[in-house]
Amino acid sequence: MRVYISVDMEGASGVTRWEDVVTRGQDYQRARSWMTADVNAAIAGARRAGATEFVVEENHGIEMLCNLQMDEIDPAADVIRGLPRNHQATTMAGLDASFDAVFLVAHHARVRSRVGICAHTISYTEYRDVRLDGQSVGEGEIFALAAAQHGVPTALVTGDDVVAAEMSARCPTIEAAVVKRALANTAGVIIPPVRAPSVVAHAAAR
Repeated sequence: MRVYISVDMEGASGVTRWEDVVTRGQDYQRARSWMTADVNAAIAGARRAGATEFVVEENHGIEMLCNLQMDEIDPAADVIRGLPRNHQATTMAGLDASFDAVFLVAHHARVRSRVGICAHTISYTEYRDVRLDGQSVGEGEIFALAAAQHGVPTALVTGDDVVAAEMSARCPTIEAAVVKRALANTAGVIIPPVRAPSVVAHAAAR
């Protein structure tokens, strides 16, 4: 079983505010490790359920999409990072029909969501709405639709309760690992990163 993991940073365990996900933030380096731990937990859970191959694609648009801690990542994973990506789209560049599932790890809610932590779509400041066929969509929904074009189901999302609700509405059979509850775009009730990986692993196994 092959699993394709799209990882962002805003939905990572412990991340609460914009400063956590950009290089100037006091917790950015810690957030890199939290993000990596969430990926490793998703791999561990999928492995328990029979998955044997993992491709992890970085999608956080800071540092040329190079944010994972490569000396901490599960050694079974292959990682797609950096730019450009063979003149293909920035995201889902390595996905094809040979995969059995897509995981969206550390993803975030769409722009204009009521409270989602670090909610945006593609750009932090330039896009007030992104629509597909007249419907507002977030990055996770766009990725899920791209996966569906290859016949690959999106099986897991990890992040806050807002992105979990958005993705569940789009993909009714998706599993959600809620690692924080949003109170505002820059505040939430947080499961500490030391505890959150078990939540992610259980959801990934399901």
